[in-house]
Amino acid sequence: MESTFTLPCVVCGAELEPAFNNPMANAEPNQPHGGTTFFTNGHYGSTVFDQMDRTELQINLCDPCLLKAAEAGRVLHFAPPRPSPPRAAVLWAPDGSGALG
Repeated sequence: MESTFTLPCVVCGAELEPAFNNPMANAEPNQPHGGTTFFTNGHYGSTVFDQMDRTELQINLCDPCLLKAAEAGRVLHFAPPRPSPPRAAVLWAPDGSGALG
């Protein structure tokens, strides 16, 4: 296996160039320029791949196919959860009268 290579787009088959051509860059071998790499360990409900043995599949999606899918409403975007605000701590009153003090 070469030190730098990229898989083609899983949707349209477009060839994607490596983002890094320097084998000394210590980059992920399948790092596409003009595309995105996706990893999966499988998914409950898949009848094709859900090995449950920590193996994974990797696919590439070119930027034009990703944009086309997003414009068609077929891509979800998840933002990291916002941190919870600090909670006020009060002493508990076991008699049910509320907070002590």
